[in-house]
Amino acid sequence: MGPKFLVETYVAMGRSLLEELDKAGISVPAAIWLYSSDSEEWALVLAPEEYEKYGPAHFYGLLQDLLARMNPPSSISFLNISLVSPRNSLIRALASAIPTGTGIADIRFRKHIFDGILVDDAVVYRMLPLATTAIGSQQPSQAS
Repeated sequence: MGPKFLVETYVAMGRSLLEELDKAGISVPAAIWLYSSDSEEWALVLAPEEYEKYGPAHFYGLLQDLLARMNPPSSISFLNISLVSPRNSLIRALASAIPTGTGIADIRFRKHIFDGILVDDAVVYRMLPLATTAIGSQQPSQAS
């Protein structure tokens, strides 16, 4: 993936990964491709609902399993995935400004400030407010 451009292939792969997480019953109330001008890199930022309960290592393990089983295979690398809490300040600001509902959206925006946080470039798949019950009801350990 080029440093400044998010190609449609990666947008589609991010959408596919989120669909697989939904099918596995892993609730992800926030999912977004986010560009950082500081690092000149894109990251697929995922905020699993039970991030604070199980921790990032648990969810990276689940992601590894899902990515290995995806057909067609995904080219998304762990280097391109960032896991955060749904309580992360940027996630909360985006969820307030761009609530998407429980489906998978494709909302692109550039150079916006949300609650004092500059977002250089982003593609939003899902942003649910904290009070909203997110997708899936199974425990994350049941997805493996």
